[in-house]
Amino acid sequence: MAASMGSVSTNIRAGTGGWQARSLVVGDRLPLRQSRASDRGDFQLQGIKFLPPARLRAIEGPQHDYFSKADLDRFFENEYTVGISDRVGMRLRSENPLSHTKGFNIASDAIAPGSVQVPGDGQPIVLLSDRQTTGGYPKVATVISADLSAMGRLVMGAKIRFEPVAVEKAHALRRRVLSFQDGLQDHVVPLYDVSTPTLLTHNLISGVVDASHDSAD
Repeated sequence: MAASMGSVSTNIRAGTGGWQARSLVVGDRLPLRQSRASDRGDFQLQGIKFLPPARLRAIEGPQHDYFSKADLDRFFENEYTVGISDRVGMRLRSENPLSHTKGFNIASDAIAPGSVQVPGDGQPIVLLSDRQTTGGYPKVATVISADLSAMGRLVMGAKIRFEPVAVEKAHALRRRVLSFQDGLQDHVVPLYDVSTPTLLTHNLISGVVDASHDSAD
């Protein structure tokens, strides 16, 4: 595995990292990072759920004036299907595309994480971690930072809706997330039940060793 800046994740667009800097294909054989399991016991995250909220929360704008009141309401009423996605952006599809009141081109301006651009076809694109720095499509809304990590875990075909929130509410939710992250270590507890059902439920990988290594474990 080729490490890039300390990471072995793959960036296909940049052609760096991972396994030959490409997607995995049938027949690939990946080396393990360790040839022997450590003596450390197994752990689990207790009391934490990683399911996304029923509705992803978003702030209107900054170019919500490029959409009619009916289309703004439609954005928050629509059910969207997650389409082709990567770390740059997540394409959403709906049977009720949005319309623009003043065209779909603007002078390029800064793009924040979670910006929801609406190109000419009226189908939103939520811009994520590896987004471009500026863009020229109107942004109908911005997904709040507290919900972005949950959005990044959505898979193609997932159904999502949005809910409008005020900036003050978004700030409060952000503070709650940061407080949770500060106490995350308190949720890491030993896993005493190592039965097969528990191991399958928790999807543990600790203890995996190189199959070619001769070990008595």
